[in-house]
Order: sequence, then C-alpha cells, then structure tokens
Amino acid sequence: MKEVPAIWTVRRPRTLAQVPESMSFHFLTGAEQCPRSTALRHGNYPDLWNKNGYPRKPHLAALSGQIVHLVVRKIALELASGGCASLQEAKAVQILKNLGGYTKLIVQSTDAVLNNLVGNPRMESVREHISSRLRARVAQIREQVQVFVARLRWQKKTIAVPLLDTPVMASSNVPGNTRKPLGFGTHFEVELRDEQLGWKGIADLLSISEDDCAITDFKTGERSERHEFQVRIYALLWARDNELNPSGRRATRLVLSYSQGEHDIACLDDVREENALAADLRTRTAAVRQALQSPEPKANVSEENCRTCEVRHLCNEYWGAIGPKPVDRPERGAPVRTAQLFSERRDQWLAKTVSNTASKQALFDDIEVILQQRRTDITWEAECWASTILQPGSRTLVRMPTIAASFAEQFQAGDRIRFTDALVAVPEQGGLPLVQAIASTELLLWNNAGSNSFST
Repeated sequence: MKEVPAIWTVRRPRTLAQVPESMSFHFLTGAEQCPRSTALRHGNYPDLWNKNGYPRKPHLAALSGQIVHLVVRKIALELASGGCASLQEAKAVQILKNLGGYTKLIVQSTDAVLNNLVGNPRMESVREHISSRLRARVAQIREQVQVFVARLRWQKKTIAVPLLDTPVMASSNVPGNTRKPLGFGTHFEVELRDEQLGWKGIADLLSISEDDCAITDFKTGERSERHEFQVRIYALLWARDNELNPSGRRATRLVLSYSQGEHDIACLDDVREENALAADLRTRTAAVRQALQSPEPKANVSEENCRTCEVRHLCNEYWGAIGPKPVDRPERGAPVRTAQLFSERRDQWLAKTVSNTASKQALFDDIEVILQQRRTDITWEAECWASTILQPGSRTLVRMPTIAASFAEQFQAGDRIRFTDALVAVPEQGGLPLVQAIASTELLLWNNAGSNSFST
C-alpha cells in the first residue's frame, strides 16, 4: 500500500526556529510581519527532509528572478573578463555569441534553478508544471536580462566574490575562500558583514572607483519602500565591513534597478545617519529575538499577512480566523458566526451563487473539510469546517489530486483535511460547490492530530 506523502502529514516542526547569529533583512522583516510564520518556516522538520527550515514553495516569479540574476551575472562577468566595459562595445557581440546567446544561457540557468529544487517535497508533485511554465517564460526573462545588462557599466577590472549562501551558484563552495579588501572594479554578489552589529547582507553589485562607490540591487518585481530600506542597510554594512572595506569608505550612490527603470536612493552621508540606522536595527533585532523565544510565537493574522504566507496551512490561528469560533460551533445545520477575514472574497462568492453564474470564473479558497461520504477514489462529499468563502457547516464536494487515488483506501469518513489555493466552482442550481485540488493546491491531513499546540 502506497504511503501518503510526508508533506501531507507533517504539521509541526521538531524544534522551533533559531534566530540566526547574523541577522539579515529578509529574516528581520519576515519575523516582524509575523513571528509565527517565521518560526514555522525556519523550524526543523527532519521527518520531511535533511535541510533546514520548511521546504520553500516554488513560485514562478521568484524562480524567474533567480534565473534573471544568474544570467545577468554570467554575462557581466564574461564581458568584463573579455575586456568590455559595457554591452555597447564591438567585441561584446562576439562574447555573447561564444556564450551561446541569451536563450541558451537562460535555458542553462533554468536547469540550474530546477536542479536546486531536487529533494524539495513541495516540488515533486508540481515539477512538470513548474518546469513547463518556466520554459514558457524564456522570452519574458530574456527581455528582463537585456534591460539589466544594457544598463550595466563596469570597470574592466571586475571580479566575482563567491556567495556562500546561494546554492545555485557554481562558485558557492570555492575551497579556500577568504574575505579580503576589495579593490577598484565591479564586484558581483558581495556578502557584506557588520560583526559588531551582528548583521549581514548580499549586495548584487558593488562598483568601486577612485571617486565613487555604488551599490546596485536588481529587482524583478514591483517597486517597494522595503527595497529602499534594504539597500540602505547594505550601505551601512559596507561602511562597517572591516574585512572588505577596512578604510570605512561610504557608498556614494545607491541604486535599485527594476525592469521599468533605475531609482537612486538617498545615501548614508555621515556617521550620524549610520549610527541612527544601526541603533534602529539593533532595537528591531532585539524585539525579533524576544518574539521568537516564546514557545508559541505570536501569529499576526490578517488578510495581507496570510494571503501569501507559505506556511499558513500549518497555522492553527489562521484556520481559526477563517472558521467558526470554538464556542460557536453549532450542531449541523444551525447558523454559525464566521470571522471577517476575506469578506470581499465571500461577497464575490455569494454574488456568483445568487446569480448562478456557473460559467464565470471560479474562485480560489483555503478550506478545511471533514470527509463524510466517498463518491469515487478521489471525490468525497464533505462538511466545511473553515473556509475563506464557504459557510462553515455547509456541505461541499471535494476532489483530491489524482495522485491520491494510489492511496485512496487510507482516507476515511471523519478525516479532516486542509486545502490551500483550491479551486471552488459555483454549483449548478441545487447542487453542491466543488472544491478541486489543482497544481498550486497543497493538502494537509489533520486526522489523528493529537494536540493542536504549536509547541508539541
């Protein structure tokens, strides 16, 4: 009998997240947004895999961004080592031809990114889907790469600093890698550190000349104030990195490079500004450390936080917020009081149901159900326990992923199952809504759950 995938059954970390010795922008802002989410994402899950943290959910936008970074890095390094200061120089065309052109580089980088996801339990069921979608984006990725490379200007004395924490980089484990002062030139993917502050960060591009010092960060998404804060942190870390920058030289230009254009960010002009930013980071770091020391870190449940949270299927507080309160749990058929999260989504569903617009676009739902009666190997009639659009206590049909047919006998009436990003079809007149698992849907089995405490 085939076993149910562990990714469908593991609900809690073996041990809670540990705050890293060196804080980073992404860890800090993530923990400030929701300590519970960070504790779940960075906990230890030995029953799932042998890596740290909960497996990352593959997102096309994020994976596309990784590919763009890899290709831009490769082209820039080859052009620089070939003696070109920009793409506009005549011999740049030949160098690009020798590399095989943009498309070949994108395909190679796509393979590298996909290979890095081997062993990720959240990737296995969607590997073919993600792979085909990424390869369909070649033209879009090529356009972004061309925009970024065309903007680059660098000195011919250009090197790459091995990035220790990036698994898809070929240079990530260079033997004997040491940190030493950076000279004039353009340096890619530089890990900046302030040992005294206890912070580190990765600058995409650091260009140093006799008169100027510029830090550039490439962004494939939309402009955000968070990015400005991020690049100013890099400026602070650069100024205080005693190994790479022993003279304490300050950045004279900070640039955020988006597909739509470049944006200059105000630099840290003096020690007073540096100290103020350092004090702010020190205070915020201490608050995050304290928040994560709790055996049950706080869950900041809101539509904004939870909508894109990668571990919301593990968070009991989230499911409690979209379902009935325990004291209000009625007998079947009685009215229930539901939370106000996703009220707009519920209104859209109600409008579709009332008008019986079954042919119109369906909605996506996070839903927890209790299986009631089997219809087929993968289809059940179920009771809704919690949902962003359906009424708790109502009946629905649930269609599981096709893979579930191979262990269908392990599902029993009374089992509780959580679905995230499931597709919900408006029912025909008098029929039941259909909750359907698609490629992006994830399941978590909650039967025989034992304690629901986060810490157990």
